Amino acid sequence: MAPCLNRYALCIDEVVTGLWDTTPKKEGFFDSKSYPKGAIGGVTGSASCVPGTNIENCKKCLSTAKTSLDECKSVTSGSFSNDVCTMWYGQTLK
Repeated sequence: MAPCLNRYALCIDEVVTGLWDTTPKKEGFFDSKSYPKGAIGGVTGSASCVPGTNIENCKKCLSTAKTSLDECKSVTSGSFSNDVCTMWYGQTLK
């Protein structure tokens, strides 16, 4: 089982899966022109690629982002960003 977000007892896998499930897809993967957000159990997140990024490069980048975020170190938020893609999650403000 993946490490969990301490305070919210929410596994990072659930956050990442939620992002993937709520993100519009193109050719079976993320639409590089969309900037969607999803909310799962009090945690909000976003996954996107720079407009114009081809699907394969978007997929590779977001897979790297997921791997990075899977290494959750008992924090309530996390992010990964480079010149191709961004993925983040954090506590939903109430």
